Amino acid sequence: MLEFRSCAMPAFDGRNLRLAGDLSITDTHVGRIDLFGARIGGQLWLNNSHVDGCGGGYGISAPQIEVAGGFYARGLTVRSGLNLWGADIRAGLELHGATLAGGERKAFRAPHLTVVGDVTLADGARVSGAVDLSSVTVHGRLMLDYRVDDLHQVVLSESRIRALQLEIVPAEHVGVDLNGAVVTSLRDSVESWPKVLKLDRTTYDTLRPLLPARERLEWLERNQDSNSPQPYEQLARQYRDAGHDHDTRTILLAKYRNRTRRQRLPLKAWGYLQDATVGYGYRPLRALAWLAGLTLVVGICTTLWHLHSSTSTAPDFNAVIYALDVVLPILDLGQEKTYSAAGPGSVVVWTAILGGWLLASTVIASITRTISRS
Repeated sequence: MLEFRSCAMPAFDGRNLRLAGDLSITDTHVGRIDLFGARIGGQLWLNNSHVDGCGGGYGISAPQIEVAGGFYARGLTVRSGLNLWGADIRAGLELHGATLAGGERKAFRAPHLTVVGDVTLADGARVSGAVDLSSVTVHGRLMLDYRVDDLHQVVLSESRIRALQLEIVPAEHVGVDLNGAVVTSLRDSVESWPKVLKLDRTTYDTLRPLLPARERLEWLERNQDSNSPQPYEQLARQYRDAGHDHDTRTILLAKYRNRTRRQRLPLKAWGYLQDATVGYGYRPLRALAWLAGLTLVVGICTTLWHLHSSTSTAPDFNAVIYALDVVLPILDLGQEKTYSAAGPGSVVVWTAILGGWLLASTVIASITRTISRS
């Protein structure tokens, strides 16, 4: 075991260090710690130490370090950032109550980090600067529960994490990149939702808390500048698995609305029509309401305006049957062909015919979409 305790030193140079036991630098004031490529056979202790980050580079530079045990740094203060790029830690990484300040560098840089246990940056921890945990593998829980001192970016893209807890505040200063991350269990809170949240290709088995769908839609709307439907489909799967069918439809409806907003005319107009009439197939009763309303309007108008018969043997005029014959293109009740409207009545009839065809088309499109989802 190599131990430094309650002392001060300008720097600790442990590049390519080979140590069978523990390395302990606790309650110590040090200018810089370099552990590039070190192999620690036991635990690494940095509890309550203060690293000034003098001399250039990261305050703690430990890329590709291997620690057979855990990395414990409770109450650690680091200036110029903590660099654990490609590190391999066989137990946990604890940064409880730590203060990480990046200055011109990232506060916490650890792409390709592998941790067998938990990673915790919590219990009053503070971070000033970006956190890069892209492509990390955490077999335990990754708990990010800390305060930020300035505009802050957290990158977790392409990571593999068993359990992720995000509680970063104040949330309006935070952007979180989870693009391509695979998380077994994801937990957050409304108060800690970041201002910008990237969720393309992010997958999770469970999401907690399972809020009402309309609240979670606010969460998805933070996934800015994205055309991907995948975040909506992933979230909808959560509600479907929980048996919340109404919430599932709400999320999928929002997916189509988001896509429509980003399309160009005439596809945007067609999308808005499907939304208004049948809710992209998720609100099928709307079509019945539209058809009933259109039928009522035609029936009233043809009652007020006299229609002309094209033959002397025409059947008796019936406003309801005529309206159904006009509005529903699949029906042929003999009234539309026999009676014709003139003047303003002809405009109403032609508008009803066009509306009936459009409604029928959107209903067919929604039925097709429903079958394809089955």
